[in-house]
Amino acid sequence: MITVSLVTYRNKFDVFDNKKKDNILKNSILFLSNDELISKILIIDNSAEKIFSWTNDLSKKVIYYFNNGKNIGFGKAHNLTAQLLNLSKYHIFLNPDIVFSKLDCIKKLYEEMENNSNIGLIQPLIKSYPKGDIQKLCKRNPSLFIQIIRGFTPKLVKFKSIRKYNYFYQMEDLAYKDKPITSSYLSGCFMFCRVDKLNQVNWFDERYFMYLEDADLTRKLSLISKCVHYPLTEIMHVWEKGSHKNLKLKFEAIISFFKYSIKWGIKII
Repeated sequence: MITVSLVTYRNKFDVFDNKKKDNILKNSILFLSNDELISKILIIDNSAEKIFSWTNDLSKKVIYYFNNGKNIGFGKAHNLTAQLLNLSKYHIFLNPDIVFSKLDCIKKLYEEMENNSNIGLIQPLIKSYPKGDIQKLCKRNPSLFIQIIRGFTPKLVKFKSIRKYNYFYQMEDLAYKDKPITSSYLSGCFMFCRVDKLNQVNWFDERYFMYLEDADLTRKLSLISKCVHYPLTEIMHVWEKGSHKNLKLKFEAIISFFKYSIKWGIKII
């Protein structure tokens, strides 16, 4: 009933870091391979060269591998799924840095989708790996103010007024508790989607190379269905926050916000 796509990228020179990432990815695929609800798993590799040789030996579950030969971007790579797989009723967009900490996670999300046909996208509670603290990834639509604060001056969050605004943006008054809530911005690290709804909104907008394509997709799906933060089950996420450490990635984040603002209208606060 469920297909899965993972987009990955490797810098061949960072051998030690790649080994750690590969172990997490292998364990994730093994978990999915043993879940009876998962029919196909597609690994889309944006690396310059094919670097995975182990994918076909993991299990009897059908695992597909496709190497682009270059980094074409997060959303554009995931969109290849519609061409490369015979899709099922549901599809999961999955980061390669996800750790499944609950054995029944997929089942619970699947049952919630089956029981509520108005849900187009669902996401579990997400915790940091390995510490286990909650990642506040259920958010309201991004604004210019919050992008500046979080991207360039995160220390300002210590101030009461800024902290209060960030609290509002991360929906801490509603999310991360003991009941599902709707959101217009859920993280792209794990998106459990209804395929017919994805087809209606034409999947990811390929104008985003990286960053805010998840905000855009959630917002599009919110116009025709419910997008649900479901904290009754959970996963874990390594979450490197690359744009906070890398100037090139920070620049990509800025470009993405301009594209998002042109499309949806700029929101100052």
